[in-house]
Amino acid sequence: MSKSNQQLVIFDFDGVIVDSETISVGLLIAEMSQHGLDLTENQAYGAFLGKQIAKADQSVMAAFGIEIPPLDEAAFKTKLFQLFDAQLKPISGILGAYNAIKGQRCIASSSSMDRILRSLAITGLDNVIDCTKFGAGTVSRGKPEPDLFLHAAAQHCVRPENCIVVEDSPAGISAALAAGMKCIGFVGGSHATPASLKLKLAELGPNLIIETMSQLPEAIINLSR
Repeated sequence: MSKSNQQLVIFDFDGVIVDSETISVGLLIAEMSQHGLDLTENQAYGAFLGKQIAKADQSVMAAFGIEIPPLDEAAFKTKLFQLFDAQLKPISGILGAYNAIKGQRCIASSSSMDRILRSLAITGLDNVIDCTKFGAGTVSRGKPEPDLFLHAAAQHCVRPENCIVVEDSPAGISAALAAGMKCIGFVGGSHATPASLKLKLAELGPNLIIETMSQLPEAIINLSR
């Protein structure tokens, strides 16, 4: 099928649609301490933000050169979903921003599909965020590789240069740029300050950085010109 000149807006999920990163990274810090690895918040965000939970041991090796056993993903999800049930909220303003964006939209996330769907249900977004969703396992190489975003574009028959990615993580920004897509860095989640996101994303050179979702529709219009 030939690719069209239509536009596709690709949303990351955690930290862009739901404000989940402080919850999940906090739990990861607790899990790492059981392996004798005491991480600061900033270190944990640097190692894990935007990456697959199932590959947490690989992230630790890459960031710190320390070998730990693979994470028990099922047990981790059980704990995480309990925390989500009590604490998870949508990113402020996401509904208005999402509904204001015309044309094709999708989600491309490092999270598993069951985590995405559970998070949408908990926050009441499941009947509103009605776009196509791509999660961990969709491609073999996750962010910061470009494969997930390129797959999303191909599935929508849209050229990479006609895609705009909305991301909160350095891994995601790197993936979008490697895919040849325009990208918007979002630094409005509750994790933005402890993760030093504004500085870290700016260093990578996204097209724009926004601090609130109310800025997103205009940002997309500006990048579409």
